[in-house]
Amino acid sequence: MKYTNTNFIKLTFPPVLLQLIEFGSMFIDSAMIGNYDPISFGATSLSGMIFYFIFTLFFGIMMMIGPLIGQARGANNNELIAKNVSSGIWIGIIFAIILFIIFSYIVEIVAIFNFSDDIITVMRDFIAGKKYSVLIFVAMPFRYFLVNQGIFRQIIFLSMMVFPLNILFNYVFIYGYGFIPEMGIYGAGIATSISVIISSVLLCIFASNYAQKQGIKIYHKFFKIDFQIFKRILKYGIPTGIALGLETLLFTTSNIYVAYFDKYSISAFAVTFQIWNICYAIVLGFSEGVAILVAKSAGEKNINDIIQIIKQAVIKMAIILLLLCLWYYYTSNYIFEFMLDTNNSAYPMIVKIADDLKYLIIVAIMVECTVHLPTKLLQSINDTKYIPIAQFIGYILIGVSSGYILCFIYDFKNEGIYISMILGIITTSLILITRIIYSLNKKRIFKYVETK
Repeated sequence: MKYTNTNFIKLTFPPVLLQLIEFGSMFIDSAMIGNYDPISFGATSLSGMIFYFIFTLFFGIMMMIGPLIGQARGANNNELIAKNVSSGIWIGIIFAIILFIIFSYIVEIVAIFNFSDDIITVMRDFIAGKKYSVLIFVAMPFRYFLVNQGIFRQIIFLSMMVFPLNILFNYVFIYGYGFIPEMGIYGAGIATSISVIISSVLLCIFASNYAQKQGIKIYHKFFKIDFQIFKRILKYGIPTGIALGLETLLFTTSNIYVAYFDKYSISAFAVTFQIWNICYAIVLGFSEGVAILVAKSAGEKNINDIIQIIKQAVIKMAIILLLLCLWYYYTSNYIFEFMLDTNNSAYPMIVKIADDLKYLIIVAIMVECTVHLPTKLLQSINDTKYIPIAQFIGYILIGVSSGYILCFIYDFKNEGIYISMILGIITTSLILITRIIYSLNKKRIFKYVETK
């Protein structure tokens, strides 16, 4: 298939919009917490990072359901599509139970870091409310099914419908309204959980009805688990989960390092990270859209289409990165005003720290975004074995270790955090890019593709 600029953008824009809505919801959550209490905002961000580090270890495994469905669709194998979805549902149920238990005891788990009592209190309240959102794992296979069917409009509509509800729930449960008491940080966690559950239920209902109309029998022999598919998802998903966990670990560790500086630094890191997340959402959505196209072409065993897609993706990614850097440079101060209570005495110090780091953050955004396209491309052809190796070398051996050296031995503090992240991300990116170039060969590219 010839991908012109117009239809390439048309095919990759919906995942970008979907990611923007989802990360935008998190951005609004953070802004409401920041206006409620700028100092607690930093502790909430640290809690969220620890939450998502554990969350992404399992989420990464679930992500591989998407490429497997895409390859089955490329091979026109509806039975295999159904088996991938139903097996994914079972894995999602198991993961949701495991995560709920872990998050119920999270404060005891992180006690080894000797955080201050204020941070521990915020962490306990926030995660106690947010832990119910793990039910999203049951809905993930349905989402990947719809995405690979090209059904973006309805998913975006569901997300846009829940978006204002999330804002309403945050306001009501954080500040209290009517008979609902003020719950503060715990209320923010509860609001997220309710929004996620509503969205997940609606998504499951819609996807089930759509599959039935298309003759894709997701629930046929649902209780007769196909362990071959089960093992296939875990085989390709575990390396992805480890890789995503290592990426999150770099940011989580950086946040933990900042927690030992001062209360202003942790809030400054939190607010810049939320802006960074918006950039991340755009690049991640674009990379997912590209991966869907590559997975379908891989199922068709069409290497020429794959190379064409990648060439176009690289050019457009460069343009996206340039625009994101310009956006951050010119709008960051306005976003700080939106996200934090400007009347709070801590506001000037938090903004000063964040503003001093502006150029380092722009460089970090550029290099961090270059990781996602090669990662998604490797996932789309099931070549996931080397992703965690690359991320362990880059994020842990280079990023985490250099962060400790720069922050605590050479006393670079906040600057050291971003320099170490940049070093770790560049290393990871170079290894992954080398791997995808190596894989673009007729004898190697379809080696791990599953169509039966």
